[in-house]
Amino acid sequence: MGDLAAPRRAALRAAGDGQGDARARAGRDLGRHLLPPEAREPTSKFGANTGELLQEILRIASGEGPAVFFLDQADALSLDHLLPPPQAREASARLVAALCEKLDGLAPSSRLLVVAATTRTDAVDPALVEPGRLDHLVEVPLPDAAAQQEILELIRLRTEKAAGRTIFDPVDYHRILPVMGGMSGADLSDIIRRTLEGKVHEAAEGGTPGLVTTDDLLVAIDHYKRVRGVVEKIRYGQYL
Repeated sequence: MGDLAAPRRAALRAAGDGQGDARARAGRDLGRHLLPPEAREPTSKFGANTGELLQEILRIASGEGPAVFFLDQADALSLDHLLPPPQAREASARLVAALCEKLDGLAPSSRLLVVAATTRTDAVDPALVEPGRLDHLVEVPLPDAAAQQEILELIRLRTEKAAGRTIFDPVDYHRILPVMGGMSGADLSDIIRRTLEGKVHEAAEGGTPGLVTTDDLLVAIDHYKRVRGVVEKIRYGQYL
Protein backbone atom coordinates (compact mmCIF):
# COMPACT_ATOMS: atom_id res chain seq x y z
CA MET A 1 0.00 0.00 0.00
CA GLY A 2 1.57 3.27 -1.07
CA ASP A 3 1.56 6.42 1.00
CA LEU A 4 -0.95 8.20 -1.20
CA ALA A 5 -3.29 5.21 -1.42
CA ALA A 6 -3.44 4.70 2.32
CA PRO A 7 -6.26 6.41 4.23
CA ARG A 8 -4.71 9.02 6.44
CA ARG A 9 -7.35 8.71 9.14
CA ALA A 10 -9.24 5.80 10.60
CA ALA A 11 -11.27 5.17 13.73
CA LEU A 12 -10.64 1.72 15.13
CA ARG A 13 -13.19 0.36 17.55
CA ALA A 14 -11.47 -2.54 19.28
CA ALA A 15 -13.89 -4.55 21.37
CA GLY A 16 -11.27 -6.73 22.95
CA ASP A 17 -7.56 -6.93 23.49
CA GLY A 18 -6.88 -6.44 19.79
CA GLN A 19 -5.93 -2.80 20.22
CA GLY A 20 -2.28 -3.40 20.98
CA ASP A 21 -1.91 -5.97 18.21
CA ALA A 22 -3.70 -3.72 15.74
CA ARG A 23 -1.45 -0.82 16.68
CA ALA A 24 1.66 -2.92 16.07
CA ARG A 25 0.33 -4.24 12.76
CA ALA A 26 -0.56 -0.76 11.55
CA GLY A 27 3.02 0.36 11.87
CA ARG A 28 4.59 -2.87 10.65
CA ASP A 29 2.35 -3.48 7.64
CA LEU A 30 2.55 0.09 6.38
CA GLY A 31 6.28 0.39 7.05
CA ARG A 32 5.78 3.51 9.17
CA HIS A 33 7.08 4.78 12.47
CA LEU A 34 4.59 4.24 15.28
CA LEU A 35 3.72 6.92 17.86
CA PRO A 36 2.67 7.58 20.58
CA PRO A 37 1.44 4.93 23.09
CA GLU A 38 -1.99 5.53 24.63
CA ALA A 39 -4.13 8.57 25.32
CA ARG A 40 -4.58 7.76 28.99
CA GLU A 41 -0.87 8.20 29.68
CA PRO A 42 -0.50 11.78 28.37
CA THR A 43 -3.91 12.83 29.69
CA SER A 44 -2.99 11.54 33.14
CA LYS A 45 0.27 13.51 33.05
CA PHE A 46 -0.79 16.70 31.28
CA GLY A 47 -4.57 16.86 31.77
CA ALA A 48 -6.23 19.60 29.75
CA ASN A 49 -2.86 20.60 28.29
CA THR A 50 -2.76 17.29 26.43
CA GLY A 51 -4.26 19.06 23.40
CA GLU A 52 -1.12 21.13 22.94
CA LEU A 53 1.02 18.02 23.33
CA LEU A 54 -0.95 16.08 20.72
CA GLN A 55 -0.85 19.03 18.32
CA GLU A 56 2.92 19.19 18.64
CA ILE A 57 3.31 15.43 18.11
CA LEU A 58 1.15 15.61 14.99
CA ARG A 59 3.10 18.61 13.70
CA ILE A 60 6.43 16.84 14.11
CA ALA A 61 5.13 13.54 12.73
CA SER A 62 3.72 15.26 9.63
CA GLY A 63 7.19 16.41 8.67
CA GLU A 64 9.09 13.26 9.56
CA GLY A 65 8.00 11.01 6.69
CA PRO A 66 5.80 7.90 6.87
CA ALA A 67 4.38 7.50 10.37
CA VAL A 68 1.37 6.15 12.24
CA PHE A 69 -0.16 8.31 14.97
CA PHE A 70 -2.00 5.74 17.10
CA LEU A 71 -4.29 7.19 19.74
CA ASP A 72 -5.04 4.24 22.00
CA GLN A 73 -7.84 4.49 24.57
CA ALA A 74 -9.29 7.48 22.76
CA ASP A 75 -12.11 7.55 25.31
CA ALA A 76 -9.56 8.90 27.81
CA LEU A 77 -9.82 12.24 26.00
CA SER A 78 -13.10 12.70 27.88
CA LEU A 79 -10.90 13.27 30.98
CA ASP A 80 -13.59 11.68 33.16
CA HIS A 81 -10.85 9.61 34.80
CA LEU A 82 -9.19 12.81 36.03
CA LEU A 83 -11.83 15.45 36.76
CA PRO A 84 -15.39 15.78 38.09
CA PRO A 85 -18.00 15.76 35.27
CA PRO A 86 -18.48 19.55 34.80
CA GLN A 87 -14.76 20.32 34.69
CA ALA A 88 -14.06 17.21 32.60
CA ARG A 89 -16.56 18.25 29.93
CA GLU A 90 -15.12 21.75 29.66
CA ALA A 91 -11.49 20.65 29.59
CA SER A 92 -12.23 17.77 27.20
CA ALA A 93 -13.99 20.12 24.77
CA ARG A 94 -10.85 22.26 24.56
CA LEU A 95 -8.63 19.19 24.15
CA VAL A 96 -10.77 17.67 21.40
CA ALA A 97 -11.04 21.03 19.61
CA ALA A 98 -7.26 21.30 19.54
CA LEU A 99 -6.92 17.78 18.15
CA CYS A 100 -9.64 18.33 15.54
CA GLU A 101 -7.96 21.54 14.43
CA LYS A 102 -4.78 19.59 13.70
CA LEU A 103 -6.66 16.76 11.97
CA ASP A 104 -8.44 19.27 9.75
CA GLY A 105 -5.10 20.80 8.84
CA LEU A 106 -3.55 17.58 7.55
CA ALA A 107 -2.91 17.71 3.82
CA PRO A 108 -4.65 15.10 1.63
CA SER A 109 -1.21 13.85 0.59
CA SER A 110 0.02 13.61 4.16
CA ARG A 111 2.29 10.63 4.88
CA LEU A 112 0.83 10.40 8.37
CA LEU A 113 -1.80 7.77 9.16
CA VAL A 114 -3.95 8.67 12.18
CA VAL A 115 -5.67 5.79 13.98
CA ALA A 116 -7.66 5.81 17.22
CA ALA A 117 -8.82 2.83 19.28
CA THR A 118 -11.36 2.46 22.05
CA THR A 119 -13.49 -0.10 23.83
CA ARG A 120 -15.96 2.63 24.84
CA THR A 121 -17.46 4.24 21.76
CA ASP A 122 -20.03 5.94 24.01
CA ALA A 123 -17.26 8.02 25.58
CA VAL A 124 -15.68 9.25 22.34
CA ASP A 125 -16.48 12.85 21.43
CA PRO A 126 -18.68 12.89 18.27
CA ALA A 127 -16.53 15.70 16.87
CA LEU A 128 -13.65 13.27 16.43
CA VAL A 129 -15.59 11.02 14.05
CA GLU A 130 -17.06 13.70 11.79
CA PRO A 131 -16.37 13.37 8.04
CA GLY A 132 -12.77 14.15 7.19
CA ARG A 133 -11.50 13.23 10.65
CA LEU A 134 -11.60 9.73 12.14
CA ASP A 135 -14.30 8.62 9.73
CA HIS A 136 -13.19 5.09 8.74
CA LEU A 137 -14.61 2.61 11.26
CA VAL A 138 -12.95 -0.79 11.68
CA GLU A 139 -14.42 -3.08 14.31
CA VAL A 140 -12.27 -5.72 15.99
CA PRO A 141 -14.81 -8.18 17.38
CA LEU A 142 -14.58 -10.11 20.61
CA PRO A 143 -12.98 -13.55 20.25
CA ASP A 144 -15.28 -16.52 19.80
CA ALA A 145 -14.85 -19.74 21.80
CA ALA A 146 -12.19 -21.14 19.47
CA ALA A 147 -10.21 -17.90 19.60
CA GLN A 148 -10.55 -17.76 23.40
CA GLN A 149 -9.10 -21.26 23.67
CA GLU A 150 -6.22 -20.25 21.42
CA ILE A 151 -5.59 -17.13 23.51
CA LEU A 152 -5.57 -19.12 26.76
CA GLU A 153 -3.19 -21.65 25.26
CA LEU A 154 -0.84 -18.88 24.15
CA ILE A 155 -0.94 -17.34 27.63
CA ARG A 156 -0.29 -20.75 29.20
CA LEU A 157 2.68 -21.44 26.93
CA ARG A 158 4.14 -17.99 27.51
CA THR A 159 3.71 -18.28 31.29
CA GLU A 160 5.29 -21.71 31.49
CA LYS A 161 8.14 -20.67 29.22
CA ALA A 162 8.89 -17.69 31.47
CA ALA A 163 8.72 -19.87 34.59
CA GLY A 164 10.75 -22.68 33.07
CA ARG A 165 8.34 -25.29 34.43
CA THR A 166 4.79 -26.59 34.19
CA ILE A 167 2.28 -24.21 35.79
CA PHE A 168 -1.06 -25.55 34.57
CA ASP A 169 -2.87 -28.83 34.79
CA PRO A 170 -4.56 -29.78 31.50
CA VAL A 171 -7.45 -27.34 31.10
CA ASP A 172 -10.95 -28.74 30.58
CA TYR A 173 -12.17 -26.33 27.91
CA HIS A 174 -15.58 -27.98 27.81
CA ARG A 175 -16.13 -26.49 31.29
CA ILE A 176 -14.25 -23.23 30.80
CA LEU A 177 -15.44 -21.90 27.45
CA PRO A 178 -19.22 -21.84 28.14
CA VAL A 179 -18.75 -19.37 31.02
CA MET A 180 -16.40 -17.03 29.13
CA GLY A 181 -18.85 -15.68 26.57
CA GLY A 182 -18.22 -12.03 25.72
CA MET A 183 -14.76 -11.94 27.27
CA SER A 184 -11.89 -10.28 25.46
CA GLY A 185 -8.24 -11.25 25.34
CA ALA A 186 -7.58 -8.61 27.99
CA ASP A 187 -10.20 -10.23 30.23
CA LEU A 188 -8.57 -13.64 29.81
CA SER A 189 -5.12 -12.24 30.56
CA ASP A 190 -6.44 -10.64 33.73
CA ILE A 191 -8.14 -13.86 34.84
CA ILE A 192 -4.88 -15.79 34.45
CA ARG A 193 -3.00 -13.05 36.29
CA ARG A 194 -5.43 -13.16 39.20
CA THR A 195 -5.24 -16.95 39.33
CA LEU A 196 -1.45 -16.90 39.48
CA GLU A 197 -1.51 -14.16 42.12
CA GLY A 198 -3.72 -16.40 44.23
CA LYS A 199 -1.11 -19.16 44.01
CA VAL A 200 1.63 -16.72 45.02
CA HIS A 201 -0.38 -15.53 48.03
CA GLU A 202 -1.03 -19.11 49.05
CA ALA A 203 2.70 -19.85 48.98
CA ALA A 204 3.48 -16.65 50.91
CA GLU A 205 1.13 -17.78 53.67
CA GLY A 206 2.99 -21.06 54.05
CA GLY A 207 0.74 -23.16 51.85
CA THR A 208 1.73 -25.56 49.13
CA PRO A 209 0.02 -24.36 45.97
CA GLY A 210 -0.29 -26.94 43.26
CA LEU A 211 -0.68 -26.46 39.55
CA VAL A 212 -3.40 -24.17 38.21
CA THR A 213 -6.46 -26.34 37.71
CA THR A 214 -9.70 -25.94 35.80
CA ASP A 215 -11.47 -25.35 39.11
CA ASP A 216 -9.00 -22.55 39.94
CA LEU A 217 -9.81 -20.89 36.63
CA LEU A 218 -13.56 -21.25 37.15
CA VAL A 219 -13.30 -19.55 40.55
CA ALA A 220 -11.23 -16.73 39.03
CA ILE A 221 -13.70 -16.31 36.15
CA ASP A 222 -16.65 -16.07 38.54
CA HIS A 223 -14.87 -13.48 40.70
CA TYR A 224 -13.80 -11.48 37.65
CA LYS A 225 -17.33 -11.38 36.26
CA ARG A 226 -18.70 -10.10 39.57
CA VAL A 227 -16.04 -7.39 39.79
CA ARG A 228 -16.62 -6.37 36.17
CA GLY A 229 -20.34 -6.11 36.83
CA VAL A 230 -19.72 -3.65 39.66
CA VAL A 231 -17.27 -1.65 37.53
CA GLU A 232 -19.83 -1.33 34.73
CA LYS A 233 -22.49 -0.13 37.18
CA ILE A 234 -20.10 2.48 38.57
CA ARG A 235 -19.16 3.59 35.06
CA TYR A 236 -22.77 4.23 34.10
CA GLY A 237 -23.84 5.64 37.46
CA GLN A 238 -26.01 2.67 38.41
CA TYR A 239 -24.11 1.53 41.50
CA LEU A 240 -25.57 2.75 44.78
